[in-house]
Amino acid sequence: MRVSVFRVVPASLVAVALIAGGCSSSKKSGSTTGSAPTSSANAATGTPITVEMLGVPPSAGSSAADELSGFNVELRLINDSGGVKGHPIKVISCSNAGDAPTSTACARNATGNQNVIAWILGSSVGASVDPILDAGGLASIGGSIYSPTDATSKTSFTISGGIFNTIDSAKAAVTQLGAKRIGVPYIDVPAGAQLAPFINTVVKPLGGQAVGAIPIAATAADITPQIAAEVAAKPDVIVDGLLIDQFTKLIRGAAQQGLNVPFLVSTGVFDAQTVTKNLGNISNTIYFVDEFDHQSPGYQQFLSDMQKNNPSGSTDDSSLQGWMAIKLFAYAADHASSLTRQGILTEMNGLSNYDIDGLVPGLDYTSTNPGLGGSLPRIFNDSVWLEKFQGGKAVPVGSYPQISMLRSTTSGSTTTTSG
Repeated sequence: MRVSVFRVVPASLVAVALIAGGCSSSKKSGSTTGSAPTSSANAATGTPITVEMLGVPPSAGSSAADELSGFNVELRLINDSGGVKGHPIKVISCSNAGDAPTSTACARNATGNQNVIAWILGSSVGASVDPILDAGGLASIGGSIYSPTDATSKTSFTISGGIFNTIDSAKAAVTQLGAKRIGVPYIDVPAGAQLAPFINTVVKPLGGQAVGAIPIAATAADITPQIAAEVAAKPDVIVDGLLIDQFTKLIRGAAQQGLNVPFLVSTGVFDAQTVTKNLGNISNTIYFVDEFDHQSPGYQQFLSDMQKNNPSGSTDDSSLQGWMAIKLFAYAADHASSLTRQGILTEMNGLSNYDIDGLVPGLDYTSTNPGLGGSLPRIFNDSVWLEKFQGGKAVPVGSYPQISMLRSTTSGSTTTTSG
């Protein structure tokens, strides 16, 4: 399962291991922005870097297959261009059902194996997994914020804001669409109940407020009463804290009841093709919340890589995140002082200005974040960008500014550095 903006779904999980006999390099000085791994024009032939893939079985509403699609494309490109310091990345698997017991078992196996030097793409049960990774000194690279520990752990290096993307989308609704009343349907779990209060913290100073904070059980098949309650709240716009199938039902049902307002969906699970197929003649009310900058050179490179290497694969932001996660790990490994667990962790904790070809604001893992009263010490990509579904395509809204819940103003697309 995966929601569109409020991402509480089991993501694909990856533990990265290295059979590291004698491999090391000197840390590069200067800016931490820079090129992808130093490599030759030939395929890597050195001792393999073993990637342990902890995958949620792909299913309806799951983003696991999409993340793996982008991940595998970039993985092949890295290996074909020389790997990391001449070492190819080899993939193995660990059985994982996406729940806490199996995820924590895999985390214990990873930390217990000293060949494992990093964990890629995070975990949806961070409250259980993050303490294990912390104790083992194992960097978790490229995931999303699903739980508070993902934002506070010194071994957590996320590239997606997760739940905070929904808060960003509410700010975008106020500042770009002129909305005042923000409808907030959400999954009926404790984390979901925090969504409306967080949104109010951000939008009330701008003249907005959260309304229609309607809980919907993840197992609910019939959500007709909740749709009626959301319509009755008279929102100017509706942001998403639901599972993809439920939010699709809510959009259809609200439109049938005469509610003609913007619905903000995430490119983590929605793209233009999905909207065309599933929402048909009501798609003119759909706005996309981009988790990463779709006007950046990095996004164009991602689309090109997917077209050449997996033309039938998804190009939503889940696929993009998989592509970015292995790219970020390879960058860290290439710049680490040693290809060891401590070397990767030290390199990641020193990374302060890396934007993955402009796809995110410069990632800063070196300092705390004062946002929301100082309760979010390690939010690294706290931004979204807004597009509208129009003519079968996603079209940037206005000048396509970067929207952040932790910044008082919006800004244009980020300055591009190589990644």
